[in-house]
Amino acid sequence: MSASSTSSQTTASLVTLKAHDVWFFRNSKPFGSGAATSALAETTKLPMPSVVFGAARTALGETLEGDWSHYYDGSLAGAVKRQRLGPPEIDPSDGSAWPASAVRLSGVLPARWFGDWTRAEPLFPVPMFVTVRKAATFETSSDASDNVRLAQPSDHDVIGFVGDDQGLRPVLTPITSRDTLESPFVGKPATGWLQRDDFVALACGQSPHGDLTERLIDESEFAETETRVGIARDNHRRTVQQGMLYQIQVDRWRTLSQSGNASGYGLMARVENADADELATSSAWRLGGESRWAWAAVARDDSEQPWLNAKVRGLILDAIRAHRRWWMTLASPAVFDHGWRPSWIQIRPGEDRSSLEAIWPNDADGTPLGQLVGLLLKAPQTQSGWDIAHKRPKRICRMAPIGAVWFFEFNDAMSDQVVESALTVLDRHLQGRCIADRQAHAGYGLAFVGAWSSSSARSTN
Repeated sequence: MSASSTSSQTTASLVTLKAHDVWFFRNSKPFGSGAATSALAETTKLPMPSVVFGAARTALGETLEGDWSHYYDGSLAGAVKRQRLGPPEIDPSDGSAWPASAVRLSGVLPARWFGDWTRAEPLFPVPMFVTVRKAATFETSSDASDNVRLAQPSDHDVIGFVGDDQGLRPVLTPITSRDTLESPFVGKPATGWLQRDDFVALACGQSPHGDLTERLIDESEFAETETRVGIARDNHRRTVQQGMLYQIQVDRWRTLSQSGNASGYGLMARVENADADELATSSAWRLGGESRWAWAAVARDDSEQPWLNAKVRGLILDAIRAHRRWWMTLASPAVFDHGWRPSWIQIRPGEDRSSLEAIWPNDADGTPLGQLVGLLLKAPQTQSGWDIAHKRPKRICRMAPIGAVWFFEFNDAMSDQVVESALTVLDRHLQGRCIADRQAHAGYGLAFVGAWSSSSARSTN
């Protein structure tokens, strides 16, 4: 189990990235020349965390004047430099192999700014339990605030439900008195990103005010996709290689709004074990495919974590303490050793059925965090890439996706003292931390926790 936690001794920097021209972040679909099955290199709006992590390592390495030709063969001069940059290669099955003193990425989120782009605010993913009314049924609702409902695990077991042998319950959308046969709530999981205030309200167990659908930010608002044609050159003959015509998709990020207002979108990342002066030596970073340029604004970050301040985290903990129920969602994809199940969620056999217990391994016995009672997942995200160390493609890995949600309950056997210990773990090790079992040092598995209240969800059958 690998988790990224920040101590008061850690040197950290907050980096805001703004596109200089276009960005090119490849997805994991195969790509070839015009004679191949697919001659189109498709893009994703947001990069994998490792892309930003690589850019941060490059910026630090150039400041340290590292000779990259010597870095990969292990002969880089200076033990300190090697320790600061980390090894060129680690065992992907060992989540704790990254040196504690080496640079690491403790999270990256899309960001939005108004006016000064160096004062950007992070955006947060919509958890999958946020359900929006389908467009075809909008006209049947007279109350705009009823266009969004929060799905939660049923209060009662459902016999025959897949997962009930491990104590899981179906996650259902609540049915209210406003639902009739003529005007039912027909919903689907919301997609997009939230402003901090809306995300904090959800994390405090509150229903969103007004019509949340009007405030959801779709990824299409971040950038406009352009298609470009590329060729493979035969430099010896000064011509194009036969059959080597291809297309790529690039994204032109909206750094200023089309209406002329001073607002735009970019990325915000927190880099640990790297001082702001070291990362700010160059104001331009190379990011993603084709080493496209990004303007970088770097500032020292002395906070425990930049995403949610101490006051907000306290309000969230108060809500979890009151309801004795909490959820966890992902803001970046994560590889867990047991597929969808983090290593700290353990299967405990019982007389009638087993249960899924969350035990945080911070001491010999661990700290109980409650029982997993519900789960929301969609298709896994996939990642591949190019292995620089071995000059070959990386193996495709499947990851728990952004927006996935795990629901937990504190059971009756947990005393107030145990609950307080659990809340401490949630705040120090899960809230705004990277918790992937693998590559947490590269920003994977950025997690956030919040409260959920007693559910009125029930089946319509």
